[in-house]
Amino acid sequence: MQFFTKGEKLEVDVIGERWPLSVKGNNMANKEKFRELILYLARESEGDDYFGVVKLNKLLFNIDFEAYRRFGKPVTGQEYQALPYGPAPRLVLPTMEEMQIEGDLIIREEQVYGYTKKRPLALREANIHLFSQDEIALISHTLLRCWHMSATQLSNLSHEYIGWALAEQGETIPYSVALLGRDELTEQEQQYAQVAEERARKWRAARVA
Repeated sequence: MQFFTKGEKLEVDVIGERWPLSVKGNNMANKEKFRELILYLARESEGDDYFGVVKLNKLLFNIDFEAYRRFGKPVTGQEYQALPYGPAPRLVLPTMEEMQIEGDLIIREEQVYGYTKKRPLALREANIHLFSQDEIALISHTLLRCWHMSATQLSNLSHEYIGWALAEQGETIPYSVALLGRDELTEQEQQYAQVAEERARKWRAARVA
């Protein structure tokens, strides 16, 4: 069972059949808002001992998917993939590299309990005028909610979105999974829910065996 990205459409292959999923993908991506959100989160998290690149990924994911659930569209529209330590935007590393070259951001390495944490530091204020009042409120709420959480704890929080918890490594996580759990689902979302349910059943059976 695998997901396949074809242009701007995401399809899931289940026993030889391919179903399109309700995801708008890169046509929603706003690179400028993505960069400014990284700066905003880095500046606002300067006093957070847990903040680093890994936690940044989780904050971005929760903000975008919660925005999709609440407002019908994400804040940055970035494409997220499932990784062993949680979801992450596919373009976060090259984007931060560009920001470092342009003098907007630096990455400071810090030794924490025997491992090296990479902390993004903003070198300028973010342009918050790109964000709506609802988006700013959501971003602020997410920061407050996650302030004392480690990256691991935040990854566990991301399990609220069944799509990332059940996605295979490297798969794109469709934004439509943010809607799973509401009373009424579209036919395409029901199809994805069936796929997720089957994966969950196999996962539980493997743990019992």
